[in-house]
Amino acid sequence: MLCTAFSANIKAQAKADDKESARIFVQKFYDWYSVLFDADVPAKKGQLSSQQIVMKHSREFFSDNLRKALTDYYDRPLKEGDDDIGLDFDPFIAGQDLGAGLETCDVRQEGNKFWVDVHNVKKGRPKKEILAAGILAVAEVTKENGHWVITNFEYPPAGAKANLLAMLEDQKRTETGKK
Repeated sequence: MLCTAFSANIKAQAKADDKESARIFVQKFYDWYSVLFDADVPAKKGQLSSQQIVMKHSREFFSDNLRKALTDYYDRPLKEGDDDIGLDFDPFIAGQDLGAGLETCDVRQEGNKFWVDVHNVKKGRPKKEILAAGILAVAEVTKENGHWVITNFEYPPAGAKANLLAMLEDQKRTETGKK
C-alpha cells in the first residue's frame, strides 16, 4: 500500500513538474523574443524582421512542422504592388505591439500536449493580476526528444481556425489559388 501511494505521488509530481517546466520554457521564449521585438525597425532597408530572426536563430524553440510553415511564409517572394499582406499581426504576440509585457501563467494539459497562456501584463506581477490581464496567445508545446518545443499558437477567442498553423495553411492556399 505504501508503494502504491508513493508511486501515485511521483506521477502527480511529474505532471506538476511538466506543467511548470512547459510554462518556464514558453516564458524563456517570450523573454528572448521581447528583446528582439523591441529592437525591430521594419522600415529600415535590409534589416530582417524580428520574426525572420527567430526563424534563423531559434531552432530549439519550435517543432519542425511549425518552423517549416513559418520559414516558408517569411521566405516567400512578394510581388511588387501585391496588396495581400498575409498575416497582419506578429504571430508570437497576436498583435502589433507588446503592450505592458508578456507573462505566462496557466498551463493546461491533454495527453502529451500542453497549452500555456501568455498574458499582456508587466513581468513579475502577482498571479491574480496576471490572470486578470488579457490573454494574447496560447502557446501549444510538447516534448520532442526530451526537449520542449512550441508546436502552434492559438489566438483566443477568435474561433476554431484561430491558430497559426491553420492561418498559414489558409494563406498558402490563397496564394496558390492566385497563380
